[in-house]
Amino acid sequence: MDQAELQPPAIRDLLDELKTGKQQVRALFDSIEACEEKLNQFSAAGTVTDDSILVNELSVDLDSALAALNKLKAKVDASPKISSSLPRHESVSKWPLSSSEYRRYARQLVMPEIGIAGQVRLKQSSVLIIGAGGLGCPAAAYLAGSGVGTIGVVDGDVVEESNLHRQIMHDSTKVGVLKVDSVIEAMRK
Repeated sequence: MDQAELQPPAIRDLLDELKTGKQQVRALFDSIEACEEKLNQFSAAGTVTDDSILVNELSVDLDSALAALNKLKAKVDASPKISSSLPRHESVSKWPLSSSEYRRYARQLVMPEIGIAGQVRLKQSSVLIIGAGGLGCPAAAYLAGSGVGTIGVVDGDVVEESNLHRQIMHDSTKVGVLKVDSVIEAMRK
């Protein structure tokens, strides 16, 4: 008697869906590798192209694959006999960045000097900025904009009206507020 014949139809169907899901994930990884290869070729050749189209298509594929995997996980969790025998995982996703991060950082992801590995390193990095004035403000803006994961700011001063023309993270509504609080609020926008 075949092993498949011993399994109830619901489990067979679920196993078939899992196999299909695995194949879809493999195809998505192949697609990602192909896109990365194309982007590297464009970058190496200096060819001007709209790389954001490829990255946006990739993030749409990623979103649909994750939705399918989460739907499958919900089916497994709904069946107590199946779910109790399976190992628990914290997250279905094994992607180093979220789909919104792929879209946000698309322009630097296509640069061979940064790529996905570099963006992940930026996300995992920490920077401490001493002073939230004329140099600390633009530094904080660019570090936050590039995707640095943790940014600390140290400054004991408050925003004064005479600071506003050169300290770009502060505005007139922040006069009298601690510079640290003003910079943190601006970086979160």
